[in-house]
Amino acid sequence: MKILAIDFGTKRMGFAIGNIGTQLIIPLGFKIVKNNRQILQEIRTLISEYEIDVIIIGVPVNMDGTPCPTGKKVEGFTRFLKKHLPLEITPMDERLSSWDAEEQLKTQYSSFRKRKKKIDGIAAGIILRDYLIKNETIR
Repeated sequence: MKILAIDFGTKRMGFAIGNIGTQLIIPLGFKIVKNNRQILQEIRTLISEYEIDVIIIGVPVNMDGTPCPTGKKVEGFTRFLKKHLPLEITPMDERLSSWDAEEQLKTQYSSFRKRKKKIDGIAAGIILRDYLIKNETIR
């Protein structure tokens, strides 16, 4: 089963793909968000290109488990995707995914500009990794 993970953002969305069978996760980078229709087309292209079966979308949550203000935007975007895509779309707690991605990238890139170009895709990969661990497909 192939999975597309989305690190939601109002300006940029990060993407990663994974395969439950191989347990391989590949960060794909990010796409600039102009509007929902444009990003839907980008997602449709990824679904077709990578033969995606399931979409995981990161939902920001405060450390105490309460919803973040951006969470409402993610909920609305998730409803939009469910209306336009015939796939299972599952929300996933993305707590600390961007921080974790930033920490990983600091070891490889000293320049913030270089890290910024990679952080959204890496964060999507972390969301996917956490989903696979939670669902016990990675041991």
